[in-house]
Amino acid sequence: MFDARCPKLNGWDHPLFVDRCLVASRQRAFGIGRWMFRIAMVLLTSGAAPHAQSSAPAAAQQSEQLLDRVVARVGTTAITLIDVLAAIGLGLVDAPPGPDQQHVAMEQLIDRQLILGEVARFPPPEPPQSAVDAQIAMLKATAGSHLSSILETTGLDDGQLGELARDSVRIQAYLTQRFGSTTQVSDAEVRDYFRDHATEFTRNGTPLTFEDAAPVARERAAEERRRTTIAKWLSDLRARAEIIETPLTPP
Repeated sequence: MFDARCPKLNGWDHPLFVDRCLVASRQRAFGIGRWMFRIAMVLLTSGAAPHAQSSAPAAAQQSEQLLDRVVARVGTTAITLIDVLAAIGLGLVDAPPGPDQQHVAMEQLIDRQLILGEVARFPPPEPPQSAVDAQIAMLKATAGSHLSSILETTGLDDGQLGELARDSVRIQAYLTQRFGSTTQVSDAEVRDYFRDHATEFTRNGTPLTFEDAAPVARERAAEERRRTTIAKWLSDLRARAEIIETPLTPP
């Protein structure tokens, strides 16, 4: 719901375009508070975010516009372009550089929000602190040389970063609880996988026989089956959810 006291953003009054005072007050799409806005500001102005402008004034102007633009909604939860850029910078999503990087990241954030909804309904056991610490280390490593600037600018503390990492660990625990860590596949499926991916099975440039490649082929076939099963489940979640997306680049 819009706050009548909030000014419109550059004339945009579509429900997917809201100003800073509304976005700052809503529930964050992946469990991050106001500090995420500042993280994305650092990423944009430092050059870590994709398509950042080279000049400081231009970057600042672009940041002001991006801060207020919602690119998707999952139920009542909004996902902003800043959420997308911050998720890329912190490694919350697996979105390789390229023209579709932001779109890929946005779709993964939608999936993340859907899964967190299921985690809340059927919570797995609380993750061990060692697993959360490992995830925190991964986030910090992904931020790399920008980590100090992010921490200094946002005032993000270990507790807040830990909550973000905890969500990621809980998602993985939930998927393991629901779908198992491995999937059983038949001998026929292993042979089919080997046949369809024969070029992947070589040693020193020499193709492997099925007998030599079978253990690895079985493992990869099982991983592919599990990914397919989870993708189908996510597709069903999407079909039942109210999801609205808008172009990442406004008209």
